[in-house]
This record gives sequence, C-alpha cells and structure tokens, in this order.
Amino acid sequence: MQIHARTLINHLARLTLAIGVVAMLVMLVSKTSPTTSGQDAQTAPTHLGVATTNILHLGPIAIDPGDSVTALRVPAGRTFVLTDIVTYMDRTATTQGFHADYSLMENDQLKFRCRIPEGGHGNWSQHFTGGLVFAPGSAIAIETASLRTAGRFYVQLLGYYAQ
Repeated sequence: MQIHARTLINHLARLTLAIGVVAMLVMLVSKTSPTTSGQDAQTAPTHLGVATTNILHLGPIAIDPGDSVTALRVPAGRTFVLTDIVTYMDRTATTQGFHADYSLMENDQLKFRCRIPEGGHGNWSQHFTGGLVFAPGSAIAIETASLRTAGRFYVQLLGYYAQ
C-alpha cells in the first residue's frame, strides 16, 4: 500500500509542476502579445505599427464639378499619412461617360492629381505604399476640374496620424 501511495504522490507532484510551467508560459505569452479586448485593443498597434485610435477614415465626401472641399485640418504637432484614396460615382448617374479630374491640395499646393478616364466603371482607388505625408496644421482639400468631371462623385480618404 505504501508503494502505491508514493507513486501517486510522485504523479501528483509531476502534474503540479507541469501545471505550474503551463501557467507561467500562458502569463509570459499574454504579457508579450497584443490583446484584442477593451481599451487595450484600441492602443494595440496594427500592421502599420499605429494604434487603432490614430487611424482615420474620412468620407464619403461628395464632390460636384468645380467644387473645392476641405476634408481635414491636420492637428498641430501631428502629421497625417494618407494611405488610400477611394472614389466612386454617384449611383443615381449612369457610368456611361463618367470621368473625373481631381486634385489633393495641401495648403493650396498640389500634392496629388488624378484623372479617371471616361468609360470606366465609376470606381477607382489609389493605394500609396509609403503614404502621402501632410504636415502638422495643414489643410487638406479636394478640388475638381469642372470641365473634366462629369457629375457628382464621392471620395474617401484613409490614413493615420503620426507624431
């Protein structure tokens, strides 16, 4: 009977040690991995290395031919990195003959210009690998050329704030 008790005690000691090792590994991994719940998920870095609270989605912003719309004023002390522009036509219009010519301006200086050719589907997107950086305090405006834009279209700007 004593041999069986001693064997049982050895197995319990090994099991307790194994449970302790697993618990330590779980604690170690949870301290080094980003969490995905509550407040921590908002401050956890994304694949861009940016906290989700710094990611910005502007739009849809309606633009008519000849319009100029200020989309964003970058806060002082921060920069805005534009990563994507998505444009699409007004769905009440026909895609036949749709074309657009628009510019992104930073404080009235040309930053980016695009001409969407006639005959497309009316949807277009531009993805900037390194991003377009806008300076602290600058105004970002979208302008259209009235003679080269056929009807209302919408723009979405995607990016993030950096220090």
